[in-house]
Amino acid sequence: MIAGPQMSSDFLDFTTADLPFISWFPASHEISDVSIRQPSEKWATVRYFVYVNGIRIRVKEFFMDWFFPGFPKSLMNSLFSVYSPLDAIADKERLLFIGKNYRGRYASSTYIAGTTVEMESQEGNADREMTAVFRDLVCDPEDARNKCGMSFEERSYFAKGRSGSWFEDQRINRLKWNSPSISEGKFAGGYSLSSVGHLTVHNSVKQVIAVFQKDCFGSGFWVEVVAKDAGISHAYYSMRQEPGLMDMFADEGFFLSWRKPHGPYLGQAKTQDGAVVTVGASPFADMSLIRDILSGGNTLDRLSEMSTEIHSLLAH
Repeated sequence: MIAGPQMSSDFLDFTTADLPFISWFPASHEISDVSIRQPSEKWATVRYFVYVNGIRIRVKEFFMDWFFPGFPKSLMNSLFSVYSPLDAIADKERLLFIGKNYRGRYASSTYIAGTTVEMESQEGNADREMTAVFRDLVCDPEDARNKCGMSFEERSYFAKGRSGSWFEDQRINRLKWNSPSISEGKFAGGYSLSSVGHLTVHNSVKQVIAVFQKDCFGSGFWVEVVAKDAGISHAYYSMRQEPGLMDMFADEGFFLSWRKPHGPYLGQAKTQDGAVVTVGASPFADMSLIRDILSGGNTLDRLSEMSTEIHSLLAH
């Protein structure tokens, strides 16, 4: 049970213990119509409504495992287009993005401890109200303790081989995933290797996605490597300068983009052996670390430097 929120009667038997992510609820705002979807035909989700200044706001929470951490994917003009114009509000190393979602409604998105929390106003512009909810979000400390050690593989819906209808989903579910023990996989900047997925064709590794995190997924980044001769459809994203989310772009021998001053960050480089390396990082990540990864040498040599666990996990 969550400590703090004023719960409607239909919430009394509700439990979030089995969800693969930490659940967040406003501590001082009334919520209603809470529902939970356990992972089956679709991924696990929590939904509820919150009322602020008489405005009804729909809240949805889930673990986004099909794109880089901390990107507000719901705030795109459409499912296939660019981001809408966004405002960003920082609070306690959390970042709230506010704009319009793909349905054309006033909405927001934030990344908290590996979890994506999306809000949508049911009654027009509600920037102040969504910001108030964002600043009021709390979790059950016991729920956080129980789930802090969960790896990306354990949290992910698609890493367990479940199929989806989008190429983003397929990029995850076609890989074989493994995870080091909690005490292993240490990396620079306080990050740890959470999980690594790989695709092998004819005994040759063609694609690798390594997921790093620190502070219970409070900050994280992905490193994706695709071999030159991979021959995989939609193996990686093509980088381009687009308005909306990012406002800084640089060519440093590799492509790098970010939103100042806090991120998120996205970069891509080609290695000496012709592979494509993409790094996507959540807000408040260390950009010097991202630059260091993108300026590396050969593919597997660079991955080996990043974590001594990667090669052993690829062999399993």
